[in-house]
Amino acid sequence: MIETEKLINDSFISKLKALGLSTYAAKVYLALLSNPNSSATFLCNETGIPDSKMYYTLKELHKIGMIDVREGSPNTYNPLHPKMAISHLKQELLENYSHKVKEADTLIASISPIFENAENQEDMEVAYVINGQKNILRRIIHLMSNSNDEILIIISSNNLFQTLLPVLNNLKSKITVKFAGSIEICENSDLFQINNLKISTCSCNIVLTDKNTLITVSSWENGIAILTNDKGLVSMCHEFYENHLCQLV
Repeated sequence: MIETEKLINDSFISKLKALGLSTYAAKVYLALLSNPNSSATFLCNETGIPDSKMYYTLKELHKIGMIDVREGSPNTYNPLHPKMAISHLKQELLENYSHKVKEADTLIASISPIFENAENQEDMEVAYVINGQKNILRRIIHLMSNSNDEILIIISSNNLFQTLLPVLNNLKSKITVKFAGSIEICENSDLFQINNLKISTCSCNIVLTDKNTLITVSSWENGIAILTNDKGLVSMCHEFYENHLCQLV
């Protein structure tokens, strides 16, 4: 019976710790549930918590609003009903979470200029390799979703096209989309609402956003792509779309 009670008690301690209480605070609150109106000395004996830690633990519980203090010689402590005590604990969690979210937002605002300044430096590397289909797709969707002016897409991989189609359909009414695809892809009726639709006669997969950032997917099946801001390559992609290698549908 004693062993069973210990297991149950340990389980409650773990659950309270998961909600943000310290181990000592969880032990003391549970001890008070069975022994209300107890002194700090009694609680030390009951829980095995050192006297030097007990008063800090009681302050923690009182600050959260899980116990009441009755002043006297000595002071005695009473637990609030679990419904109220854990409600106060939940409120503490929400306040801490809200504080951390604000800190995260502040951090984003503080360190973003570091990245943006580095990204805009003229001596940026010519190209970056992106490995893995998930990484490639995440980067393409991010660039497309944050485009403010124009997206140019030249694509031959039907698998990649089908993956990008939901995003493309969402964006085509908001910004200019220039699209060239294989005959198989252009037969998809969803695309005929795009004004700048062409058939590409070349096997390539290119996404160019705002005439600035270019991703070329050299092998979608193997998950290999290159990201670049090289002005020469960007200009070449525009010329490729505009010349006879891409035919109007």
